[in-house]
Amino acid sequence: MNEFLSIELINLFEKIVQDDPNSYFICIDGLRTLFFDKIYKKYPDRVFCVGIAEQNAMGIAAGIALSGKTVYVVGLPVYEVCRAYEQLKLDICYNNANVRVIGYMTGLSLFSGGYSHWNTEDIALLRSLPNIDIVSPSSIDELNYFVDYYSTKKGPVYFRIDAIRTHHYKNFEKIIFNKPLMLKKGRKVAILATGASVSNSAIMLANLEKQGIDAALYSIHTIKPFNETEILKIAKKYKTLITVEEHSEGGLYSILSEIYVKNRLKNKVIPYKVNTDNVVITGSYDYALNSILNISDIDIAKKVGVPFLYKIKLLTRRVKYGNHNKKFIYRFLGVPYLKKVVNDNETKYLAFGFIPCLKSKVKRKSYE
Repeated sequence: MNEFLSIELINLFEKIVQDDPNSYFICIDGLRTLFFDKIYKKYPDRVFCVGIAEQNAMGIAAGIALSGKTVYVVGLPVYEVCRAYEQLKLDICYNNANVRVIGYMTGLSLFSGGYSHWNTEDIALLRSLPNIDIVSPSSIDELNYFVDYYSTKKGPVYFRIDAIRTHHYKNFEKIIFNKPLMLKKGRKVAILATGASVSNSAIMLANLEKQGIDAALYSIHTIKPFNETEILKIAKKYKTLITVEEHSEGGLYSILSEIYVKNRLKNKVIPYKVNTDNVVITGSYDYALNSILNISDIDIAKKVGVPFLYKIKLLTRRVKYGNHNKKFIYRFLGVPYLKKVVNDNETKYLAFGFIPCLKSKVKRKSYE
């Protein structure tokens, strides 16, 4: 677990207990999981540990919340959401109980623990339940914002917190609930990421930049409710959207697909999500990002489409140094034909007569 984020979390929890006398904490697994033993010593009457009885944790939380208190349930989401799904659905969501489910080590954070510890279906499961909000902060700033925001808002909420990596981008905009946060400006291409995938998207941004593609980056911190209006604005601004998430079907890409079908949008959407076809492998977190999420995809620029002017720049460079042939020009530009102009001492090729800079003074035999 990321030690820095763990300390931030426990400091947040301790501040909540100090400032709000009506707040209660229920810890799944053990008190030392997130250093809860320190808080327990100060507030033993408001911090409870239920061990591995996840279903009981949700029932207890709902009962305390319905008596007018605010309850925080802290644990691994693979157990909070999957194992205790019925209790979440009936005890908490159905009753609109004031419970904050804090799920840490989400997505592929515990990839080394095997498929039993993957958490790549929580968004899909919780999206279908009534009343509950879903937030996926990608930085300490976003986490602090949502803790403050939900300190006054009633009803259940699920915090999808990754404890491996958080980004350190400088915010261009103010963090606002249910509004995508721009972290990097760009043109024509935008990456929409959530949680730890915002930090991991730096690899994609670097690969795109090598191919002359200046991509924007957005943090989608609010999953439910989802701001369709803001997404339509982004879709209008950029021709291609790339979604990045440590989730399988039913997550961010699925939400965008629903919006695109509903509004008949024709923009290209390229998903980078968890492929569950191969769940028998295990390894480090970095191995998971490359083998399962394909975060280091070297062909990402081909999927997006290399800008034509950047192609011209590379092509003229190859023509200048004689490292080219006719087949290369056809394939590189992706055009049906090239116009051939032959003079006494030189051969010129023009793609449709598109760009004059394609003219090249070379010997005829270079093309034969």
